[in-house]
Amino acid sequence: MSEEKFTKGPWEARLAMSHSHQVRGDNGYASICTMSAWLWSDPREESIANAHLIAAAPELYDACTPLAQILERAVEEGAANLTLIITREMAERILLARSKARGEI
Repeated sequence: MSEEKFTKGPWEARLAMSHSHQVRGDNGYASICTMSAWLWSDPREESIANAHLIAAAPELYDACTPLAQILERAVEEGAANLTLIITREMAERILLARSKARGEI
C-alpha cells in the first residue's frame, strides 16, 4: 500500500465570505479548497454541503482503511467468500465520519 500524499486531517469547513465556504487543514494553515455559491451557480445550501463532505474526507479515509486492509488480504489470499466482523470502534468511526460529511457535527 502506498503512502498517503494528501494533507493530513482533520479538515474543517468554515465560512470564508458570505458566498463561500473554505475547507482548511493542518490546523487552519493549509487551504484545501473553496466552495463558492454565486447567484448563477450552485445554491448556497449545496455549496455548504459540499464543503462538509470534502472536510470529512480524512476521517472517511481513516474509517475505511481497516476494512480496505481486510479486503486486500482476502483478495491476495484468493478468498472465494468473505465474512467481515466489524468492531464497535470501526462502526463508530464510520458513523462519526458520515455525520461530519453530512454537516451534522
